[in-house]
Formats: sequence, C-alpha cells, structure tokens
Amino acid sequence: MAKFPYKNILEGVKHIWTKSQGPDAECAAVTANPLTIGYKDAEGKATGVTPTEALPVGDATAQATLAAIQDYVDGLEIALGEVDANPTAYTVLARLKDLATTIGAVAADPAANTLLARIKALETKVDAIIADGIKLSGSTVAEAKVVNVTLAGTRQQLDDKACREVTIIAKRGNTGYIYVGKSNVSSTVYGVELSELDSVTLEVSNTNEIYIDASVSGEGISYVAI
Repeated sequence: MAKFPYKNILEGVKHIWTKSQGPDAECAAVTANPLTIGYKDAEGKATGVTPTEALPVGDATAQATLAAIQDYVDGLEIALGEVDANPTAYTVLARLKDLATTIGAVAADPAANTLLARIKALETKVDAIIADGIKLSGSTVAEAKVVNVTLAGTRQQLDDKACREVTIIAKRGNTGYIYVGKSNVSSTVYGVELSELDSVTLEVSNTNEIYIDASVSGEGISYVAI
C-alpha cells in the first residue's frame, strides 16, 4: 500500500492528510489514533471527515455538469425505449419495429402487403415481360385521304371509317378557307376555320361525323384517321 506524505495530494479542493502513527502503521491493527482524512473548509480550517461530513470531491460546476449528463442519458433511454417484444409506443425501438413489419422479413414468400412482398410481385411481372419480349404498341392508321369541296357552299362528309381521332390539314395551295364542323357546317356555322396548311385534331369514333365546306370551289383537305 502507498505511504501518504504530509501534503495535499488530491485535485480540486485542497485536502489535508494527517497521521499520528509511524509510516508502517498502515499494516498494523488500528486501536487508537487512526489515520485521519480531512479537508480545508471555506474558512481555511482543517475539517475531519465524519459520517455526516463527507469528503468533498470536485466542485459544484462539475457536479452540475454530471447531473445534466445523467438527465440526458435518462431522456435518451426513454426516447429509445426498452428492448422488448412490445416496446413502448412512439419510442425509437417501437418505430423501428413498425418499420421492420412494414418492410417484411427476407423470405421466399414475404408476408402479404409488406414492402418486400410488393417488390417481389413487381419483380415477377418484370420477369414475365422480359421472358415474353418487350413489345412496343402504337396506333394503326385507319385511313388517310384527300377530300375536295367541288362547289363552295356545298358541304362534304368524310368517309365512313371507325377511328379514335382524325387530324385534318388544309391543303397546300388553298387560297380560301376550309370550314370544319357537323352536318350543318357552312361559311357561317363551323367549329374550325382553316387556312392553307392549318390543321386540327378531333377525337371522334368515326370519320363520317365530320363535314367540311370551302370558301373556294375545288379546294379541300387531307386527313389521317387512327
């Protein structure tokens, strides 16, 4: 065991070590006048340590810092929650468990409606598409045609052809206007008025729903139906 000299050896508040026996007394039976530990109080007086007078270690600032750290640790433990099959609601562990449930277990057949189950279903569909080959689909041209109005003021109906939409283009070289509308179309009643190379696309189920008229005889349109 270490020998204690007659001087202060503790950091912080200075402490006084006193002994009334010789340097070898530490290994002998203590019967009287044992080693006394004390400290210097606020008035600079030596004060002994008793059951009611604890040896002060550190200062108030350090103790306050330690207490604050302990508060943070306690708060962190509450926020994290206990490692348990059913952790306290709204704690980090509870939310992690909810997330794990949502993601699902990594398995050949993950639980239904979990993220992994949906990813697997998507993967299955992608595999099927790749196995079948990637096929591009588009619209088929139902009809492409040129229509002229023989006599200005005499409406002309387009052919009977089922479709989804029709694009009508006023012919190059037209000097007047093309009027597009229904069966009552005229130079004063129309839906669209087209000059040379103007165009319009209409969504109809059949090209025969469309009528045209012209301000100049012999002028007309071209159209594409899909």
